Amino acid sequence: MPRTVTVQPLLVVAGPGSGKTYGMVSEIAKSIRLLDPSRVLAAITYTNAAAESIRKQLVQVSALAPNVFIGTNHSFLIRFIIRPFGSLLDQTPSNCLFMDFDLEALVKRRIGKSKKVTRQEEIQIRRRIEANLVKTGRVPFDQVAVVSAKLLQNKRVRSAIANRLQYLFVDEFQDVDTTQLTIIDEIRKAGKTSIYVVGDPEQYISGYTYKVRAIPPPEFARIPFYRFAEKSKQDTQDLNRRSCLEIVTFTNQLHSEIDQVPCRGSLPYGGVYFISETKLDDIVASFRRIVEVLDSKYKIPPVRFHLSFENKTFRDHAEKYGLVPISNESPGRRTLLADSLSLIPLAVGHSQEEIRQSCNLDLISIRKVGIQLLKNISSGNVTNTEDLRSFVCSALALPVDNNHCVRADDAIRRLQHALTHGASDQIRDRFASIHKAKGLQAEAVLVVAENSSRLSKWLITDKKQRQLDKNDECRIGFVGFSRAKDILCIACLQEASPTLVTQLTGLGVKVVSSKPALQDRSFFPLLFEQETNSK
Repeated sequence: MPRTVTVQPLLVVAGPGSGKTYGMVSEIAKSIRLLDPSRVLAAITYTNAAAESIRKQLVQVSALAPNVFIGTNHSFLIRFIIRPFGSLLDQTPSNCLFMDFDLEALVKRRIGKSKKVTRQEEIQIRRRIEANLVKTGRVPFDQVAVVSAKLLQNKRVRSAIANRLQYLFVDEFQDVDTTQLTIIDEIRKAGKTSIYVVGDPEQYISGYTYKVRAIPPPEFARIPFYRFAEKSKQDTQDLNRRSCLEIVTFTNQLHSEIDQVPCRGSLPYGGVYFISETKLDDIVASFRRIVEVLDSKYKIPPVRFHLSFENKTFRDHAEKYGLVPISNESPGRRTLLADSLSLIPLAVGHSQEEIRQSCNLDLISIRKVGIQLLKNISSGNVTNTEDLRSFVCSALALPVDNNHCVRADDAIRRLQHALTHGASDQIRDRFASIHKAKGLQAEAVLVVAENSSRLSKWLITDKKQRQLDKNDECRIGFVGFSRAKDILCIACLQEASPTLVTQLTGLGVKVVSSKPALQDRSFFPLLFEQETNSK
């Protein structure tokens, strides 16, 4: 029997750019040397890209044994809990399909256009839809943790998982919700698993996920991160290896817990700038003008992020500005055909194996459908989820199920860009919502607020106010700002009031304006020297 673990879990508080992934990889490498061949080490995070980053760093310092698992939180729960125990305890069928359903659309269809229901009735309808989907083997991603938590209520399941799991590492721990905390805490209480978690509460911007699932979000002071901290030993990493001195000085004013120490020094061309233009065309032009100086500083063209709260801010102008959406999928591990084939089950709600059997197709035939789909995406015939469903149902002669609602638009859009522009790691200019960019970094970052009210909330420095922010507005701004390495530009699609401009300058932000009265030429010695020479 595995021996009992008496050591408390270790919770590491690490701010942006602290090298937390590198630190966790070092701990994983140490643990692999002590790993029992009959047990498992699992390292989990929230995106495929982050999991791939951990994997790449780890293979440089340690061999990856078959009993070392690195993946997303969903893939961990599916592999170690739902797959082996779901059907045994009649929680799920043996052959499940896990998908991103548009549950809001399903609820609206169930209610109908004419019928009016209360919010509570709407929640109950959603619960019944979710339960029916799980029962029929089409599990929404939102329900993966819920099903896993139910399974862990069984003592034998809990004991079996704890006995199998010797080490558990959790990245981006601030994003753990109450259901996921229950799962981790059950593993902790079993006393068989050493647990290491790392995160930054200031980068907690997941409160919206509770509302999506019709669950009241916890107060910030009681988010799962802090609740688990009460049961853990704590360590703090206060170094910032990512950003220049000017950016770290700025973001330190917005962090409630850590005063980061910059490892990089001051940059004569670096820092934080506010672009006072309000038209997006002018904002993007000013941003690119400011960051031109980076082209001569890097052998490889530096990456430029264009971020906003609403994804559509840049999405609707992506072609005009030459932008490619940021993806948190792991690059280079899948082919275009594999990505195309993965869309087919989303269209009809059945696994590839089930589709092949029902349509009497061999592997070559299903791949031909995948190639046809790629051609249709490339030609613009398939641009969204509805187009995808129509194509797949037509190509495979399957009936259209109007009650099957999944979200595949993002996956289709990524394939469109891959077919048009090639590998995403060769793209210089990228865009995303701030939520999507979390965990990533770029040499130059433009963060645009849709209105001055939102920008003002992003700049709150009072710790009590930040803790009382139930919508995570202030932390969303912090996450966006802290992606930048050399140059951070902030802008707003509404004119900033004199008070807001004063607030910005008080935080050390340099104002870039077409109005001479607001422009300080001393902030841009290299920029204006270039202008003078060109004249």
